[in-house]
Amino acid sequence: LHECRTLSASDRSGINRRKKEYVRMAAGIIADVTKKYNVKDVNPKLAAYALLGMLNWTYQWYKTSGTSTREEIVRTFQRIFLQGILGSAWVDRQANAAAH
Repeated sequence: LHECRTLSASDRSGINRRKKEYVRMAAGIIADVTKKYNVKDVNPKLAAYALLGMLNWTYQWYKTSGTSTREEIVRTFQRIFLQGILGSAWVDRQANAAAH
């Protein structure tokens, strides 16, 4: 992503089309989830940018020899993102899942 500006104009154009498609797909999924849980105060496109930014920055700090496992990172990112968007609906869902 950060090296994109060093590419030729035509290569950059192709990358930018893909980026827009990723944002569109992520925003669509987020819109579906927020609709399902009746969340009205989340802009799906902004949330998609936040999610993709969080995920795309991982390469800067993740080390396989580090103290965090991949599973821990996934759980943490999942909680930060979904609880942040869904709020109490996420907490209720987790409580219901634990009860069953």
